Amino acid sequence: MLPCLGRLPLGTATGVNPAVKRRHLEAEEVRERVLGNSDLVTAVLAAIKVEDYSEACRMARDWCAVSSGHRSACQSADESWEILNERYFSGSPINGTNAKGIVDFSHNCERAAAYASTEEYAPELQVEDALCATFVLARLRVAPAFEYKRVHVSLREDPAFVLKAMQVNGMCLQYTERDVGWFNREAVLAAVSSKGWALRHADTTFYTDREIVLAAAESDGAILKLLPRQSPFLSDPEIALAAVKSSEEAMGFVSRSLNNNYDIALAAVTDYGWVLKYVGHEMRANRDVVLAAVTSWGDSLRYASGELQQDREVVLAAVSNDGAALRYAPVLSSDREVVMEAVGLYPRVLEFASPEFQDDFGVVMAAVTGEDAQGVALKYASERLRSNREIVLAAVRQSAMAHSYALPPGSDDPEVIEELRYGFVGRSR
Repeated sequence: MLPCLGRLPLGTATGVNPAVKRRHLEAEEVRERVLGNSDLVTAVLAAIKVEDYSEACRMARDWCAVSSGHRSACQSADESWEILNERYFSGSPINGTNAKGIVDFSHNCERAAAYASTEEYAPELQVEDALCATFVLARLRVAPAFEYKRVHVSLREDPAFVLKAMQVNGMCLQYTERDVGWFNREAVLAAVSSKGWALRHADTTFYTDREIVLAAAESDGAILKLLPRQSPFLSDPEIALAAVKSSEEAMGFVSRSLNNNYDIALAAVTDYGWVLKYVGHEMRANRDVVLAAVTSWGDSLRYASGELQQDREVVLAAVSNDGAALRYAPVLSSDREVVMEAVGLYPRVLEFASPEFQDDFGVVMAAVTGEDAQGVALKYASERLRSNREIVLAAVRQSAMAHSYALPPGSDDPEVIEELRYGFVGRSR
């Protein structure tokens, strides 16, 4: 590891005492001699052993930039750079192409960074780089798994490399060799931990390995669909809980015996509210579960028990997420706060408000001026308000389509007609 540079500088002397200033300058000279010692500089370089190549590149760059003495020592530290290039970029075609090892190392760092880029211009793995594990792993971390086919055969046959490749991109498992890849338990476990769906490319004997199935479910619960219907893991609470937390599809494949498991149901609907349709009837009547579901996805109110569709807090949470959920709560269509919250998000839900609120000036005005009204909301207002000048004018300013639902005298008001004409001309331009 590098020495703690922050502790080495002594700062600038601020006192006027000549003795203090002299001691400070002497200490600075000692510091410069120590840090500028070429043997120390090269030894520290060679001692860099962090796992991440990008961190090693940063550490080497920063260490060489400490002072002019460091820069000079780094330029001539060929043995240290040879060690670093072999340690982090073994197999790179860049090694040995330049007179200075520091140049090779810099170019290697740049090449690896380019492969690790997620930008569109990031290069595909080149044949000449396919023997360098660092380049390959940098690319596989962000690239489609099929680029694994470009990897040099000597790496694809190396169990240690295969394990690292599975850890960065488990979907590469499908392109591995039998003994070191899809039939190798350690590689399969690493692959499914990285990408759960990689289980699809493992030997089917692993479908009965609980540790592997659990690791896959934690990464992507959709893997439950790969298991045979008689698999005991579909009724395993721990696996089911892990699966529903990671995938919205998982609950549809969990054994029915777990459909009324509170922990599983709550975990399933917390992030994926629509999954309420797959939980058991007991859980659809459980207030905690339903409240979590409608908070995540308001429309899931449709799957709640009749009793909870009349629960004011539950319905308010649902319409606050999706105003259209009001259609599933007819009893609360006469609650002003609930209706106002609903039409504010989804103006057309005025259709499901009680007649009282379809004839309420404030509610209808909120509906016809809502961002998503598109003129349709006026259709569901009472005849009295469909003929109201203020309501009609506000509606046509939002959308000319609203005029087709307006009634006289509001529809014939000169200002309304002028608004339609002006709006049409403005749009035609």
